[in-house]
Amino acid sequence: MTRTAVSTTNSANGQTAVRVVKKKDLLFPSAAALQDYIAELMGAQEYRCELTGLLLELDEVNGDPAMFASLDRIDSGGLYEPGNLQVVCRFTNSWKGASDDTEFRCLIGVLRSSACA
Repeated sequence: MTRTAVSTTNSANGQTAVRVVKKKDLLFPSAAALQDYIAELMGAQEYRCELTGLLLELDEVNGDPAMFASLDRIDSGGLYEPGNLQVVCRFTNSWKGASDDTEFRCLIGVLRSSACA
C-alpha cells in the first residue's frame, strides 16, 4: 500500500493527461427500442439491482441518488446490446467499473456472507 500511495502521489502532479475512451456502440435500432428493453429488464428483475438484489430507487427527484437505476454492461468491454445489459444501483455500477461481472458477483457474495446480523 505504501508503494501505491507513493506512486500515486508522484504521478499526480497536476499535468494534463490524455486518455483513451472505450468504444461503446449502441446496437438497438432506436432509443425507443432501448427504452423498451430496459423496461423489460427492470420488470424481469422485479425493480431490484441485478447484482445486489437491493430495491432500485425510481424517484429521481426525492430519492437516494446512490440507489438510482443505472444501466450496466455485463461485459464492460462489450457493446450496449441485448444480452449484455443489466440494471443495477448507481453505486454498484460505480463500484463494479470495468471489473469482470462474475468476479464482482463473487465479491458481492463475500460482502453478503460477512454482513452483521
